[in-house]
Amino acid sequence: MGITRRATRIRLGTRTDPAGMTVWVVAYTVIEHGRESSFVTVHAAEAAARQLVQNLLADRLQGLSEAEVYSEELD
Repeated sequence: MGITRRATRIRLGTRTDPAGMTVWVVAYTVIEHGRESSFVTVHAAEAAARQLVQNLLADRLQGLSEAEVYSEELD
């Protein structure tokens, strides 16, 4: 039996790192075994960040639409 994680919130954003480069940030919350956990991942490439978002959206909590779960805050 595998571990089931269901995304409940996903936010894609950008920020400038200390070197002046734009990085892509994916902040998300999942429910696993009835407990909520939040994570933040930083990506150098937009494609990698958007791939993570697509994977999380595919595993979102049943009954929630993409619009209810996902938001973007791009600089």
